[in-house]
Amino acid sequence: MPPRTLTYPAYIASLLDTGAKRMAAGVRMDCTSQGQCPRSCHLCHMSPRAAQGRQQSEPVLLQITKAAPIYELVSNNETYQALQEAMMSMLWCSGKGDVIDDWCRCDSSAFGTDGLPTCAPLTQPMLKLSYTYEPSSSLVIMEWNHTEPPIGVRIVDYLISQEKVTERTDHSKVETASVHYLCWFKLANLSAPCGPKGLICFYLVYHLDGVLVQRCKKRDLIKL
Repeated sequence: MPPRTLTYPAYIASLLDTGAKRMAAGVRMDCTSQGQCPRSCHLCHMSPRAAQGRQQSEPVLLQITKAAPIYELVSNNETYQALQEAMMSMLWCSGKGDVIDDWCRCDSSAFGTDGLPTCAPLTQPMLKLSYTYEPSSSLVIMEWNHTEPPIGVRIVDYLISQEKVTERTDHSKVETASVHYLCWFKLANLSAPCGPKGLICFYLVYHLDGVLVQRCKKRDLIKL
């Protein structure tokens, strides 16, 4: 008996019909055509007109957008490895090459007009004194904003937000730090006749706003 093939709309509808609404929560479907594929592909709709050769069939897997927690994304070993490689490339190779041991292997778009490689470690974020808090004799507060360039040119498929909130015991201040990842990934099935050949892409934006609170020792406590 051949395996059953469902489109994403039919799959989501079946989840809702069975009452499994939690599994369908956060899923948005955008059923736009992503191109055509040959009739020999088993992942395509085979309408009567397509079966007669009058038109090429459309892919079953059109497009799906899902909001997922970060632990769900990295629980898969292949996805975790691809995410790690993309992050290393972005931080250490300006998003234009792969990290091999302790150096960057540039791709074809990472060379300047002079023919020299332009992929290099990005500059570190610049610290600055906070405009919100006035420094005192024992307290200095630094702020920074660190935004990295994107990797890839594809549309966003995953929006992952991780937030850490720290509340002081005296309830005087609530500190919040957020890290947002916009990721698109596609792990190709190399055996599929209509699939892309070895395509693993990421669209990743790393954004971090930080506040560094540094408690300084008073002069009479510093040992020279």
